[in-house]
Amino acid sequence: MPWAGAGPAAGYPLPLVAVYLCLLGVAVGFDVYARRIPNAIVATIALVGLGAQAAFHGWIASLSGLGAGLTVVLLLWLPWTHGGLGGAMSSWPARPRCGSGLSASRSTY
Repeated sequence: MPWAGAGPAAGYPLPLVAVYLCLLGVAVGFDVYARRIPNAIVATIALVGLGAQAAFHGWIASLSGLGAGLTVVLLLWLPWTHGGLGGAMSSWPARPRCGSGLSASRSTY
């Protein structure tokens, strides 16, 4: 049964949302403790978001999520390469975009 509500989590089963939030919590824990988020966690969160998009909204939505994630990374690439942002600051905002797609990005950013 889909989780009712508004926002990017709408339409996803509650267990999937719980797994996604747990993965985000692990990433936050690493960031607080080690001041670094391992790439394996970043990739897992992005893949869970893209997989959820594909499974529940189709491949077009998954491609939209990939496009949204890449757009955020590209927009933050220049400030990151010039030392204005840490690595997590360029990849962290892209992860939720993979799970929500371009249509949600318009209203969020």
